Amino acid sequence: MRSVLLGGVAHQSSADALGGYRALPPDDPVMDTSTHRDRVLCDALPVGIFQNDAEGRCVWVNATYAAMTGRPVEAALGYGWTEALAPESLELLRRVQASVPESGGFGPENVDFIRPDGARRTASVRVAPIRTANGTLSGHVGVAADITQRREEQRSVENAELLLRTVLNAVQEAIVVQDDSVAIQLWNPAAERILGLSANELLGVTPTSREWHAFDANGQPLADDQHPAIVALRTGKSVTGIVMGVHKPNGDRVWLRVSSQLTTLLGRGSRQGVVTTFVDITAEREADELERRNARQLQAITAAARDAICLHDADGTYAWLSEGAADVLGWPIAALIGRNPYELFHPDDIERIRRESHQPLLAGSRALSITYRFRRADGTYTWLETETAVVAATETVPMRLVTTSHSADIRVETDARNQVRQQLGGVVQLAGRLAHDFTNLYTVARARLEMVRERVTGELREDVDAAFEAIERAVALTRELRALSGSTELHSEVSELGALMADLGAQLLRIVPPQISLDVKLPPPDTMVVVDRVMLGDVLLAIVQNAVDATAPGGKVVLSAGTTQLTSAHVDMHGEVGQGTWAQLRVKDQGPGIPGDRLSQLFVPALSHKGPLVETGLGLPVALARMRQMGGHISVTNHTEGGTEVTLWLPLATSPRPLTASAPRVVATTSPGAFAIPITDSSVPLVGHVLVVDDDPMVLRTAERLIARAGFTVTAVPSGYDALAALAACDARGERVDIILTDVVMPGLSGPQLIAQLREAGDTRPVVYMSGYTGDALPGAVRPTAGAVLVSKPFSGATLVAALRGALPATGPFPPGRSPAAAE
Repeated sequence: MRSVLLGGVAHQSSADALGGYRALPPDDPVMDTSTHRDRVLCDALPVGIFQNDAEGRCVWVNATYAAMTGRPVEAALGYGWTEALAPESLELLRRVQASVPESGGFGPENVDFIRPDGARRTASVRVAPIRTANGTLSGHVGVAADITQRREEQRSVENAELLLRTVLNAVQEAIVVQDDSVAIQLWNPAAERILGLSANELLGVTPTSREWHAFDANGQPLADDQHPAIVALRTGKSVTGIVMGVHKPNGDRVWLRVSSQLTTLLGRGSRQGVVTTFVDITAEREADELERRNARQLQAITAAARDAICLHDADGTYAWLSEGAADVLGWPIAALIGRNPYELFHPDDIERIRRESHQPLLAGSRALSITYRFRRADGTYTWLETETAVVAATETVPMRLVTTSHSADIRVETDARNQVRQQLGGVVQLAGRLAHDFTNLYTVARARLEMVRERVTGELREDVDAAFEAIERAVALTRELRALSGSTELHSEVSELGALMADLGAQLLRIVPPQISLDVKLPPPDTMVVVDRVMLGDVLLAIVQNAVDATAPGGKVVLSAGTTQLTSAHVDMHGEVGQGTWAQLRVKDQGPGIPGDRLSQLFVPALSHKGPLVETGLGLPVALARMRQMGGHISVTNHTEGGTEVTLWLPLATSPRPLTASAPRVVATTSPGAFAIPITDSSVPLVGHVLVVDDDPMVLRTAERLIARAGFTVTAVPSGYDALAALAACDARGERVDIILTDVVMPGLSGPQLIAQLREAGDTRPVVYMSGYTGDALPGAVRPTAGAVLVSKPFSGATLVAALRGALPATGPFPPGRSPAAAE
């Protein structure tokens, strides 16, 4: 049997006709001349030929296949051919082997061979089945054409095209290729973006199409023969840098800088075309137009500007000033040209201006801002906030400075007021703590001295009395500290402002000497305000006294009242006064006024133990604290014609009904003539058990001793939690606790919280509170209920005992945990 090659594919009539290339030597008698000729022809073919049996074993390959795979013929026989294939190609051919019987053939398909040196060769493979006469599959024959070089050339072309597309897509410049009819054939994405057209809309469009509405650099319609692409085709020369514009489909105008040059169109013989490139210069044109408009408007803008815009030489000398500079700086412009501003800076600010602004700018810093004082033509100083920038030098213009200044008087005054407010806030907190601690100390000192005074006479008695005097003066100072912290008792009520001024008239006349007149101007009728009458009277007396002291003999003090409406623009000028309608009490004197550097310090407390406190030390700060406590405020201004005006801002009443008090009932106080202790028969012996609670050890021991001296049995504990434990222990032992005396403000469990827990448990023992605070000045979170009995510190022994006597039920002590009613 022998094989017959038809079209490069071997067909054999028997599966064993070919025993493999070189398996039968050329001189074998079986191989005839025809068979030898066929094999020589197969070896000479430029394609690889291989034959497999039905099981996929290679039985023959030609020399071209061996050269292509880089392996000898013997290496391919059997299943050796699989080692020459790349893994993915081997998997492909195995699938082919399984599918060829049904499909009748395979290919062409690309497969990769891996040579022993690692090099890859790509071949296009076709496979056909070999069948016997009865149609049984006896094997396969295949042809593999080496396409490695062609594939590499194809990849190179593809990479080059990809690189070109990437570059064209990345450039911001639009590129279009037009044929000899100037119709667009090719373009990049930038062209679509700039022109606002899609790919379908760009293809075939010419520059003369009506939808473009092209216009020239002056905004006039562009003639058809003046389009850059048409000019390039007509003249045969490149056209560059032409400024023109088109309208986008949405109506927007786009300004372009266009260049066109001839090119030969690929694939179209010698036909000429045009490559046109353009960039969007819309922003540039708009900037140029804006600059031209700004140049035209600069004079009008600087003339209308409220800020002072100034051009300075490098040493600071004024070279040019805007018209608005005259109002801001307080000088005629002609008087400043050629003058150095260092002559006009406040002496205390010169070194700071030089160090923080001028020198850094000359050293290359960017724009700086600084606030300083500047002398006006009338000799007064104004605060300016100035921002300075450097104008870089050129070959013809030296380096200069540009400053923009505006008045900062209001901001500086507001900053100073806020600083005072912060200082005052810290002092107020400290004053509250000091007042509380001092009150406890005075309570101990006073009670102890009282006990000593009972046992001494003569000079020792005089020494003790002197100590009592010192304590009373210290108590007065503590009251001022308490007022400063806003912890004095407040009795607010609705009052008619005119009637209130009339009531205070007699007191005011007593402090105004005959050589000074008091001019009183009452407000309109029915001006109702919410105030504490006593507290407002104290503040007003102090303010009028200061005005009298500042006014020379023959002058006058004016007291007036009225209402005013504050808008949001006025609020910042008056500190903490909010928007809306306010009542005002104004006290104006004819004194020399208050120096500007002291005006912002008027409300900063300066503690002093000398002289009346309303005139020195805590006078105005205390007045401000009292006005704040009433919901008002104080402001002080100097008048240009001389004198100072102090304004008391009072909240207007929103209801004609008097306000109801919610403070505890004060039954003992150190204020003379203010005792409100229930009257009891002092001849009745004092018996009973008192539980005393106070977190201050000295106060606790002193109260314990005072009460024990009066005949009570005393249990003293340092906290609310200890009080609960002591009551439980006494009840367990059957000991009676008849009354509780507790401090109000204590850490952990306050006095009111202690009593609330007891009341919830059904305990109705009478209670007396003691505190350095009074009335509704107590913090809301720990304030006793309205009507509770409150002893004000510092108290005397008699005061404390009288309060306890009055709080005990008339029937005397009662059993533990039971109310007076139950005891009856």
